Amino acid sequence: MDIRILIIRGLNITDLEVFEAVYRLGRIGAAAKAVGRPQPSVSNILRHLRERLQDPLFVRTPEGMMPTRQAHNLAPYITEALEALKTGFSNAKTFDPSNHQRNFSIFLTDIAEAILLPELLSATQTQAPAFSFETTRHGPADIAIGFFPDLSNSHDHMTLFKTDYVCIAGRQSPFWSKPLSRQDFLSAQHALGTAENSGHRKTAKTLEELSERPQIAVTLPSFLALPAIVAGTQLIATVPRPLAMVMAERADIKILPCPIDLPKIEIAMYWRRPAGKDFALSWLIELCKKTFSPERLQTVFGANAVF
Repeated sequence: MDIRILIIRGLNITDLEVFEAVYRLGRIGAAAKAVGRPQPSVSNILRHLRERLQDPLFVRTPEGMMPTRQAHNLAPYITEALEALKTGFSNAKTFDPSNHQRNFSIFLTDIAEAILLPELLSATQTQAPAFSFETTRHGPADIAIGFFPDLSNSHDHMTLFKTDYVCIAGRQSPFWSKPLSRQDFLSAQHALGTAENSGHRKTAKTLEELSERPQIAVTLPSFLALPAIVAGTQLIATVPRPLAMVMAERADIKILPCPIDLPKIEIAMYWRRPAGKDFALSWLIELCKKTFSPERLQTVFGANAVF
């Protein structure tokens, strides 16, 4: 583990406040009065800081506590950190989303746009009516929601739910009235959705690996048209279960178990690291966490879709 992380984990705000007060005032007694602590307590905190940072930090002289070179180097960063915290606590206390106007850009897959965005809009219209959103299929954006495993290393993220793939078929398909076997799946004609820039391309790769000549009649960059295509043809399609459940209410399609092993889908929310002083974005992230909590999503998609 990085030694810098170990050092930071051993410190707290009081430690930083004591350091700043001693550095600024030059005397233990004055620093104790400034931070509202007994002088022995301040001395103990200084001892802890010296041990943790492996430096004397302050040397007692007739003129007062003289900072070492290390203390001089640290001082501007500690002062800036304390000021940022004070500003953050103050603004967070006064931030009122109901009076704040903001347009956010959201990087969404088509699936997230169809089944999650309506939930987010419903929540913000109630609590932050002046918030508006612009969706994009390409970054950069304020937040991203969907199946984007490649973003995990560069963004803070939180898993919203995990689900699986199912197959859908229309009335013209032979699989409307009979089970879909593995061999049937591999020899059937497919409508394929790839969802550009997402993790769903693995479905196409798996088909290619399992079948020497996959029967792909049409490939689309989006999943949303697949139910309509399947409803009017003999083609079958493989889609995430939540989308199939939503679309089954709008198109004449049947949901079938997928007879091959496909990777599980992890729908997550990603945001730039760190959100920092952007209080509107921080508030939106917290709202998303509540809106897309497992309990809430269970009521939207049902127990079979979210687990």
